[in-house]
Amino acid sequence: MVSDAQALRVGSCIAVDEWTGSVEYRKIDCSDASQYSYLVTEFLKGEVQCTDDMASSITLSTETRFGDFANSTSCLIPNFHADRCYTEHEVDLHEYQLAECSAADFRITKVAGEPTISCDPGSGPYEFPRAARSYCVAEAG
Repeated sequence: MVSDAQALRVGSCIAVDEWTGSVEYRKIDCSDASQYSYLVTEFLKGEVQCTDDMASSITLSTETRFGDFANSTSCLIPNFHADRCYTEHEVDLHEYQLAECSAADFRITKVAGEPTISCDPGSGPYEFPRAARSYCVAEAG
């Protein structure tokens, strides 16, 4: 479990383990395709809204060296992997879960570190322009 803001810095990836009034997360390698994770795209001071309205957010309150508390907001987008399948999971922060393709809602066919993506026939774009991350999404199966 991670208790500091370092795991929620831009470029890090986290896996969310639990939502029990406060989110429990751990930092993972962004290339780990064995589980669903989020990519941190913004780190903002205060409890503020992400500039990307498609991003999820986590606000962390940490104690300063002066004994008071400071808030920071990390903005998160899905960290999908090509040739993996996912299901939508609409509970709290968990938006998606890794799944067997036979039981999944969709499959990621292509990933690009670009604001836009060109997809092959049978798949469509899911783009995060501000984060310069794009995916091609197709039916699973």
